[in-house]
Amino acid sequence: MEIRECDLPECREAEGKIHMSGYAVKWGAQYKSRGVVETVKKGAFSKTLASGDEIYAYSHHNKQQILACRSNGTLQLREDDIGLKFDVYPPNTSYAKDLAINMQAGNVKGASFGFIARKQDRKIRSDGFQNREIQEADLIEVTITHRPA
Repeated sequence: MEIRECDLPECREAEGKIHMSGYAVKWGAQYKSRGVVETVKKGAFSKTLASGDEIYAYSHHNKQQILACRSNGTLQLREDDIGLKFDVYPPNTSYAKDLAINMQAGNVKGASFGFIARKQDRKIRSDGFQNREIQEADLIEVTITHRPA
């Protein structure tokens, strides 16, 4: 599984319930990692989303700190013209509350996603970097973290 970063997620509270949202992926955004410039093509996760496979949302990629999952509706995912949007409705746990507090304070301001590439295109650039376009991938997780990969 590979992990990548994205933009600042939002956190709101209403009537004691937490709602975290943002984009796990933005189409065409360049992710630079170890000599590779990577982009994700619009619709890359459409098969995963259509399949109904389980996907989790975690705090800091920690599989022991589950914030939400797709099967019970606490993780909602959709592709739009910007990217892969997520909405997380975490349970009333101490780590979810701590994460919300840190997001509101500006200490945690990143999102990330884990995936398995199924179809990709690679090309070597003149500057020695490699372009990698993810055309189709299985989405495994989204995470809210202070240190996106």
